[in-house]
Amino acid sequence: MGLMQRLKDLWDRMRLVLVAVLTALVLLFALQNLHAVRIDVVFWQVEYSASLLVLGSFLVGLLVGGVTTFYYRGRFSKEKKALEKAVAAATIAEEKAAEAEQKVKALPAETTPESAPSEAEPDRRSREPRPPGGRR
Repeated sequence: MGLMQRLKDLWDRMRLVLVAVLTALVLLFALQNLHAVRIDVVFWQVEYSASLLVLGSFLVGLLVGGVTTFYYRGRFSKEKKALEKAVAAATIAEEKAAEAEQKVKALPAETTPESAPSEAEPDRRSREPRPPGGRR
């Protein structure tokens, strides 16, 4: 198992412990604050236990955090898979280019462009003047 996987597993465990500790603190707070609290929202007034309000807010926060985490984890995993495919395709293309380069280097000297006659040394027949009829 690689170092990155170990760090990811450690981080997942630390998050789980952090959520458990936070939940215990919220429950402790809720048990210590059982008195009623009045809430005013626009024209609406309600009296609830402070502990129920804190627990309700906490649960809504956990729900929102969990939904967004799962959404982004799925989104980023798709992007990561696409990136991995692109890297794999680029690696294959590099390997094929290296193989083609090795094949070109392995060709005999006569078939390489350097061994072909250059234009600076034209064929002897092309230097001979043509007779008036166009035939040689």
